[in-house]
Amino acid sequence: MKAETLKLSRHPATLFLVWIYPIFAALAVGTPIVAALVSGAHPPSPAIDARQWAHQTAMMLEAPYSAFGRILVAGFVAVVFAGEYGWNTWKLIIPARSRTQLVATKWLVVVGLLLTALIAADLIVLAGTMSRAALIGPGLPSGLSAGLVLGVHLKVAAGIWAPLLSTLAFASLAAVFTRSILPTVLLAIGAVLIEPLLGFIALAASPYAPSLVGWVIKATPFYNTANLEAAAKGGGSTLMLAHGERLSLDPHASAAVLGVWMLLAAAATLMRFERDDLN
Repeated sequence: MKAETLKLSRHPATLFLVWIYPIFAALAVGTPIVAALVSGAHPPSPAIDARQWAHQTAMMLEAPYSAFGRILVAGFVAVVFAGEYGWNTWKLIIPARSRTQLVATKWLVVVGLLLTALIAADLIVLAGTMSRAALIGPGLPSGLSAGLVLGVHLKVAAGIWAPLLSTLAFASLAAVFTRSILPTVLLAIGAVLIEPLLGFIALAASPYAPSLVGWVIKATPFYNTANLEAAAKGGGSTLMLAHGERLSLDPHASAAVLGVWMLLAAAATLMRFERDDLN
């Protein structure tokens, strides 16, 4: 695992697909501070309460929720897995360990690097926002405490497993089947674009088979990922069906359904890779 971590952390693609998070965070919070200090102008900021402030400082942890964030994750997974086919390097590292161990190691390293980047970006935004309050104002909101900030950030962080791990599972499956970076990324983009269309699909199809449509939608990884993301933010994903019916699912049930999908994708990845001719 140490060798894989060292290899991927130094890969050029990691800079643009992983370390982009702390880089963007530093620019996002640092640029306004520098501009204000140089110009001497301190533009007013809207007053917010302590909980809103804590949520705003957790914005980088919400990156995997977004479509662009998931495409970045899928792109990194494509480089890690499909890239080995393009560079014809699988056969050089396969003899050193079992194929299952190799795939599992890559999964762990990918998750570790992404979490490291997201946590670093989160700390940068938090420190930068506090520095801005001290240097150019406005000050920190009343009622703010370390416990409140920690609780909000941990709650947001706990919700990223759904988009992060599901994207990892399905992108690695696509990578070992397509054996190419570009098709893997295109499939990931397609999957991300399907999710916002679920509401329209459900509404259009429900008049013909409402019970079947509801069951199918609830069984998709797309809906359950969206439902868990909404639950992490304090809500839920509700789709409108025909005749005013609403489709919703308990977050715990969504976690179970998505977990099954991820296990199936992981198992299919391992089965495909075990049978792959890498010569």
